[in-house]
Amino acid sequence: MEGAGASIVSHAAETRGMDSAYEEPELPFAVQDLIWRLEGKGEPMTTLPYLRQRELRKFFPKRASLSTITGWRSKVRLRVLEAIGNCNTLTHLHVDDIFHGDIWMLTASEREVVLRGFMSSTVIKKICLYFSSRREVEMPISDEESFCLLIGRILNSSSVQVLRIQFCKLSARCFLNLASGLRGNSDSKLQRLELLGDAWEDSSAVKHVADMINSAPRLETLGLYRMGAMEEEYVGILSQALIESTSLKQLWLDQVEWGAALLLKALAGDDGNRSIERLRLENMYRLGGSLREVLTSSPSLKEVRLWCVEMSPEEWHQLGEVIRDQARATYFTVQFLSFEWFEWESIEALACAASSEVKDPVVDLALYHPNEDKLMLSVNLLGRVLRGEIKSLKSFTIWAGSMKGTWIPPNQPESILSMNGKTGETSVLKRLDLLLGSNDLCKVLLKDLFLCLRGNTSLIHLDFTESKLDEETFRDLMELLQVNLTLREIDVSSTSWARDGKAALIDEAVKQNQKRAVYMSVFREAKLTFGDAKAGRLFICGSPLAGLRLQSFSASGYNAKIEEQCH
Repeated sequence: MEGAGASIVSHAAETRGMDSAYEEPELPFAVQDLIWRLEGKGEPMTTLPYLRQRELRKFFPKRASLSTITGWRSKVRLRVLEAIGNCNTLTHLHVDDIFHGDIWMLTASEREVVLRGFMSSTVIKKICLYFSSRREVEMPISDEESFCLLIGRILNSSSVQVLRIQFCKLSARCFLNLASGLRGNSDSKLQRLELLGDAWEDSSAVKHVADMINSAPRLETLGLYRMGAMEEEYVGILSQALIESTSLKQLWLDQVEWGAALLLKALAGDDGNRSIERLRLENMYRLGGSLREVLTSSPSLKEVRLWCVEMSPEEWHQLGEVIRDQARATYFTVQFLSFEWFEWESIEALACAASSEVKDPVVDLALYHPNEDKLMLSVNLLGRVLRGEIKSLKSFTIWAGSMKGTWIPPNQPESILSMNGKTGETSVLKRLDLLLGSNDLCKVLLKDLFLCLRGNTSLIHLDFTESKLDEETFRDLMELLQVNLTLREIDVSSTSWARDGKAALIDEAVKQNQKRAVYMSVFREAKLTFGDAKAGRLFICGSPLAGLRLQSFSASGYNAKIEEQCH
């Protein structure tokens, strides 16, 4: 190999005697290939290389063996680190990539060599700090602080858009050094800041986190995950930073003990934040009135996502009423994971309380991993939605992918999804996602579903991704598409239908229906019954079966429109 790799091999031959007791003179192919790629002469690298793979360990051993790296091995080691530092294709700086987070397997000078390439980089997009082993073998805190100072310099001079700090227990001084890179830098590109579980040693670091938020003029997303108890004083400092930030668009809280207090202080009331549009809350508890107050008072809030938020049925009912009558946000996603842990009454209370006869639906409800009993409750709820009895759901997801083998609905009549004599024309549901992992479940439920959708005029999107679909279900669906002209998209990705050509047949049927829907709109304008509209469709298609039914509206002025559609 020519270039850097070959020169190292030549040097190895010249210095064979220096380290012959420990090393072979030839460089392993892994080293040559790594240097080649880092210098842009092979497949470009976008992340830091992992230096603990078998062929590199002799040059990059565990920290306890660093003293054995001398002579030729030391030169090779430095050459690799210099190649990393000079690489201009790295878009992600994940500390965990090099030594599973043990950045202290490099000396202080070596760390500077590695990070040098990120200074003033125009291609780097993300920095992820994760130090996995400082607590196993205690390192000087000054080393950590100096490392964070280097990261601060990168934040100051590069194109970094995302900074993620996880499980580090960084000192307040570390956060101060990180903030120093953003302070006064109006050109900072930072758009996303994420702090995850034990990110700091003590709450005083929050002062510098607040400084980072206020020093990043393009910061749009703040994510706080798995954060334990924190003093009220520091919750106030963080909330004030959120209030003062005019660039923030999304706040994401996941298992944050003081989340309710932060929401009240930062978003609720006349003095709250006026820029956050999307609120994402996951694995949160004791929100209750805090969430309701935010929804009724935050003028900028447009989207709210709730994932595994634990509240009582009464609190869910109250939330539904707020969504129906007072919430300023216009889009809600509510998801229940393994919801046998939750009271079914909570799900039903939300869906029913948010239902409105005069307001368009704004709730996307997703139910994941139900057991058999909860699955039947989900199916019953779907029936009420399709019958138009519940008008709160814009989208409904039932994810039962974990259910395998035989599935028999317990103590059910012949139909498990009955319309009870209703046509479904009053339904408001726009999207239905069903992931059904059981062949029997698919066959039984979808057969009933397709019957229910024959008169439905609201559902636009059906998603059966990864479901177990068979030939009989395909025939049932194609029969449905003969009478339902409302469906616009049917997703069967990652199913047998996607592999055997049935997906293409479904797409073609849907496209033809869109054309048919254009001329069927003529009959809808005339407010004809289904029978009369069907007769008109047969007339347009040239069928003699239209018969005398057309005579009842031939004089109504719509003949001209019908003829226009024919041409």
